[in-house]
Amino acid sequence: MRTTSVIMAIVLCGAFVCLSEPGTVAGPAALSSAGCRVGVVSVRRIFEKCRRNEQYRARAEAEKKQAETELKELSRQIESDRAQMSAFKAGSKEHLEMVRQVLDKEAGLQWRQEFFKQKFELRDQRWTEDLYTDILAATGELAAEEDLDLVLEVDQVQFPASTANELMLTIRTHKVLFNGGCSDITDRVIARLDEMEIKDPQ
Repeated sequence: MRTTSVIMAIVLCGAFVCLSEPGTVAGPAALSSAGCRVGVVSVRRIFEKCRRNEQYRARAEAEKKQAETELKELSRQIESDRAQMSAFKAGSKEHLEMVRQVLDKEAGLQWRQEFFKQKFELRDQRWTEDLYTDILAATGELAAEEDLDLVLEVDQVQFPASTANELMLTIRTHKVLFNGGCSDITDRVIARLDEMEIKDPQ
C-alpha cells in the first residue's frame, strides 16, 4: 500500500511539472492569445427580411384565401340545401334526395378542410426546412470567406411572452446572452439567399 502511494505521488508531481512548463500545455492564456473569430446571425431577421420568404408567404397566403373562399361557398350551398329540405315532405323521394345531397356535400366539406390543412402545413414545413438548409449553407460560405471560426445564432428576446410555455421555451433556446461586437453577417446571408435559386414546394 505504501509503495503504491509513493508511485502515485511521483506521477502527480511529474504531471504538475509538465503543466507548469511554458508551452507544454495550451492553457487558458494560450487559448485566449490564439483568438477565436466569432460571427453572429439573426435567423429571425433572415426569415422576416429574406425576399425569397416574402415572395413565398405572399403566394401561400393568396392560395389559402382561395381555399377559404371555396370552403365558404360549399358551406353556403349546404345551408341553402338544408333550407330547401323543409319544402318537401319528410320521407318523400324528393326529401331523401335532398338529404343525400346535403350529406354528400358535408362529407366533401370535411375532407376538403382536412386536405387543405395538411397541404398547407406540410408545404410550409418543407419550405422552412429548405430555407433553413440554405441559411446554413450561406452562413458556412460567408464564415469561410471572412475567416470566422464560429457563427452563433443571436436574436432579441421578445417579452412579454404570450404563455408560460412560450416563456420557458425562449429561456431554454436563448443561448447568446451577450454579444460584444462580434461580426454580424445577417444582411450578407440574406443577400446570398436572395441570389440562390428558389425551390418552391408544390
